Formats: sequence, C-alpha cells, structure tokens
Amino acid sequence: KAVSGIRLSLIALANGRFEEAGRIAINSAIEATAANRQDPDMATRIVATARGVIEKAIRGIMARSV
Repeated sequence: KAVSGIRLSLIALANGRFEEAGRIAINSAIEATAANRQDPDMATRIVATARGVIEKAIRGIMARSV
C-alpha cells in the first residue's frame, strides 16, 4: 500500500498538485514505518522518497506563491 501511495505522490508532484503530493507522501511514509518489520529496506526507501517529494512540494508551493 505504501509503494502505491508513493507512486501516486510522484504523479501528483509531476502534475503540479503539490499539496496533494505532500499529503500522499506523508501517508505513505507513515504506512511504511508501520510495515517496517515486513520489509525494512523498502520502508527506508519509501520514507526517503517521501522526504524528497515533500521538499519538492514545498518548493513548488513557494514558487507558486511568489
């Protein structure tokens, strides 16, 4: 579930839907940390990707508001 969420957040980011991308990325990171025992490597990748998506989303929001 976390993997599909992070994919959706990347698609939303590419389409300029920054708020939605950030929300989905946060939810995916939470889901990944909850499932950390099942696959710790994948959870780490998802959290790292979510961090990047959130950073890009913030930059996109800031650029749009200037």
